[in-house]
Amino acid sequence: MARDDGYIGLHAAQPTLLAVMRVAALVCTAVFGTALAVHSLFFSAPHTVWYDYVVVGGGSTGSIVAGRLGREGYSVLLLESGGVTQHALGSTDAVLGNYTIFDVPLGWVQVLSDHRWSKEFQWDVPADPPPAIARGLGGCGIHNAMLYVRGRPEDFESWGRGWSWDDVLPFYLKTVTVHESNVDSPNASAMAAAAAAAAAAAGDESLSTATGDGPVHVGRVRSDRISRAFVAGCVSAGVPANNDFNGDSRVGAGAYHFMIRDGVRDSPTAAFLGRSVRPQTVTVAINALVTKLVFDANKTISAVEFVRGHAPTASAPHVRVRVREEVILSAGAVNTPKVLLLSGIGDRRDLDQLGIESVHHNPNVGKALTDGVYGIMQWVTQGGDYVRCRLNAGYGLFDPIEARDSNSGGANGGVVATIDATSRDTSASLSSSLTGAASEGSVTQYCREQHERYSRGLDSVFANPGMSVGAFLRSPYAVGNEPDIQLTLHPWDKYSRTWPNRYQSIASLEIANNRPRSRGHVSLRSARFWDPPVFQGPYLLDRNDSLPVQWAMRQMRRIVRTPPMRRHFIQELVPGDHVESEGALNDAIACGPQQFRALGRPVCDRSELPVNHLAGTCRLGDPEDPRAVVDRRLRVIGVHGVRVADASVMPRAPSGNTHATCMMIGERASSFIIEEREQREGRRRRRERRERRS
Repeated sequence: MARDDGYIGLHAAQPTLLAVMRVAALVCTAVFGTALAVHSLFFSAPHTVWYDYVVVGGGSTGSIVAGRLGREGYSVLLLESGGVTQHALGSTDAVLGNYTIFDVPLGWVQVLSDHRWSKEFQWDVPADPPPAIARGLGGCGIHNAMLYVRGRPEDFESWGRGWSWDDVLPFYLKTVTVHESNVDSPNASAMAAAAAAAAAAAGDESLSTATGDGPVHVGRVRSDRISRAFVAGCVSAGVPANNDFNGDSRVGAGAYHFMIRDGVRDSPTAAFLGRSVRPQTVTVAINALVTKLVFDANKTISAVEFVRGHAPTASAPHVRVRVREEVILSAGAVNTPKVLLLSGIGDRRDLDQLGIESVHHNPNVGKALTDGVYGIMQWVTQGGDYVRCRLNAGYGLFDPIEARDSNSGGANGGVVATIDATSRDTSASLSSSLTGAASEGSVTQYCREQHERYSRGLDSVFANPGMSVGAFLRSPYAVGNEPDIQLTLHPWDKYSRTWPNRYQSIASLEIANNRPRSRGHVSLRSARFWDPPVFQGPYLLDRNDSLPVQWAMRQMRRIVRTPPMRRHFIQELVPGDHVESEGALNDAIACGPQQFRALGRPVCDRSELPVNHLAGTCRLGDPEDPRAVVDRRLRVIGVHGVRVADASVMPRAPSGNTHATCMMIGERASSFIIEEREQREGRRRRRERRERRS
């Protein structure tokens, strides 16, 4: 891995300091093999370092803001509390060829669940259930499942003036380029083709025809038999076939879009701040944890204070950089309100109790936290053709998940994940070997071949996220016309349970209620910057939130009985077809499968509830709106020179995945900043011309 105690990018705002740093960089490069070691010189230099803009948080939104501002020639410092992640961002911690676990599309579940990565690249926030919050350059864009799902027009009706669908759609499209080539979509079936032809004959123009021209590539991935059976079963049961979830309608079953380019995760951070594309005026600091924002007597931002290191505490030296124009907070729905609170922006009574001087009283900071809530279903399956291979850090190869023994506490099921290999010979030989109980040797050989194919840049199981399809449904409990339920199929045992029996293969279905009523909050545990915040998750605080999920479970039991699915889905394991009543289903959703509680699991295991689409803790609105934290141009109300650009500003989260909407917010924020800067400079030039004439 690249040295984690320094900078990625050495472009400072002070020319004299920059010249000194460049000389030091050459020396350090010769000695250490990297220029990142010059951070000590940077911090010990006698100059005051100024930046036009400081961006707090190196996730997708912050990277877009920093990249756009840098392209305009403004000096930008981006502060990221975590380390480097992808190869394009400077990491050499390779697990497959030159690629890191964050580059390989199949590696995303391991990033979340494997202690080797989750300990370093996730925030440790004690809660029940705990959220999965990325900590590393790229943010959620380097540990999510890469789905690209835009919001819907109805989602923005509550966002207010300036944030209508017509206002935001151009900014969705500005970031991405959608590619529909090389699609092996489950909607390539006759039914989906017929549906698409009918839509074309009716003159319906899909929103997907506006494909954008941005640096992030979006496209489909290869599918598999189990996933195709799921879509066919949904359509057979009366669910519409949907050829594009980003098109004119969200309702239906079909294939997702993913942010993957040539078999590699295409994160916005790599696209905007990768080593080959990062603007020369942008400096990126890793392992830099912001402790507070500093304001002058007029409540105008003057500096940002931060500390450095993997896990800095009170003994870490504090560093301040000066800000000419603005600070943009893009630390996410949990850490953005934390920074504001530590900086004295929040409920004055709470701040006084912690000994934090109040800069501006706003009791809404950290409130109204939203997230979706999951219910899980799993089935024994047969006739699948997908094997999920597992990357191993340290020696760069893999474990086939399927090879673990039931007595070892690992996942069982001969085939645990899915994707059609391009090599038809390999795929055919694998399929024949999996008709009975899977052979550990055949699976291991298959994974070895797929590893080699990926290393050579060929199509491989590793180039796929281990899922391809889903569905959006509108339950009887939905408010408005848009769907409230999202189904995502994983044709493997995503939850790695310890089963009493050995099953040939298992499929997992995540059922998300994207419109829950429950609201949580984020608050400070103490005035110490290194303490994690208090996280009260919004999970089933209103019991009614489980009702749409229960409805979807019953719908799935009906869909599974259709001919396309029943030949592959042969037994319901979770929650189990004996779990039928409202109380029993609610218990299974709230506390996990009953059958595992006798095996040493907690009486109520809530760990599978979070969808991890956290939003809403710094709501946007008009300054007179008693719920608002930022105005409609994302400026923090009550102070000057601070904006928020991340999911925390969402008054209502989109009816689907939030990542695409976060990217849109980043584009809007940078557009606001550039527009306002140009207006100020225009006024200054006109004033200077008048003064010269006088």
